[in-house]
Amino acid sequence: PAMLLSIAGDADRGRRLFAESAAVQCRTCHAVGGQGGAVGPALDRVGTRLDRQKILESLLEPSKVIAPEYRTWVVLTEDGQTATGLVVNRTADPLTIVDTAGKRTDFAAESIDELEPLSTSLMPEQLLRDLTAGQAADLLSYLEALR
Repeated sequence: PAMLLSIAGDADRGRRLFAESAAVQCRTCHAVGGQGGAVGPALDRVGTRLDRQKILESLLEPSKVIAPEYRTWVVLTEDGQTATGLVVNRTADPLTIVDTAGKRTDFAAESIDELEPLSTSLMPEQLLRDLTAGQAADLLSYLEALR
């Protein structure tokens, strides 16, 4: 982490990585400027909420700090059906879970046998493994610039 933080990245190259690279899948779950997924929080202002070090920490250790609304849950029904994802509708029947692909699944409250929170994030581990240090620094600079 210290080495990546010491590299001056290029935010424009990071923007292109975020938007176009197959090696960077952030946009699958996160939107910027209305473009991208809606499973995770929009990243439009991530640079105002988190400093460079915290952004990198969230990329390297996505399960370290999980906001309550982005807690991962496992649902097990009486008939053996399971789903893992974010609970997006918990106050009404049916309970709705959304998975990493954005697929929504509804469960009738009376059919749920177990609903358990997980300590791991839906955000995958090792997000930067396919990037060079320079590319990771570029992505980090882009995310930091989102204000």
